[in-house]
Amino acid sequence: MKKCNGDGECLLQYDINEYSKNPEILCIHNCIPVKCKNFEICGCMFPKMYIGCWGGKGCCVNCDIIFGEWNGGKGILEISENIQECCVCLEDKKLVSLPKCIHKVCIECLKKIYFCEEDEYDEDDNVIREGNKAISKCPLCRK
Repeated sequence: MKKCNGDGECLLQYDINEYSKNPEILCIHNCIPVKCKNFEICGCMFPKMYIGCWGGKGCCVNCDIIFGEWNGGKGILEISENIQECCVCLEDKKLVSLPKCIHKVCIECLKKIYFCEEDEYDEDDNVIREGNKAISKCPLCRK
């Protein structure tokens, strides 16, 4: 039987952020998935062995693709502890720095800017709600 080295190779992913132990690998390390450095934004977790595999410095592959340094971004986004007014929705919330500029928006607005929502269909495949299409740019400076 193969032995786990403690980096989470013993974890099997069966759904997003849902892992179970691989019965074919002996693990004495009590491996658990680690949270992406942008977890408050993306909600992703992954085995420790993937940290740095795609250059994300502790980010999941999605955050590295969307916010990564390879694409001119910051990679890990800074979330403020202070409550401030979001320049998009004008509500008082914690703000997160945008990946390619100095501006900040709340997490909900960041998700609307960078993540697409899928269209919703009825049983006859008619669109009943059109999802937002991500613009992936700062609403203030367009970077």
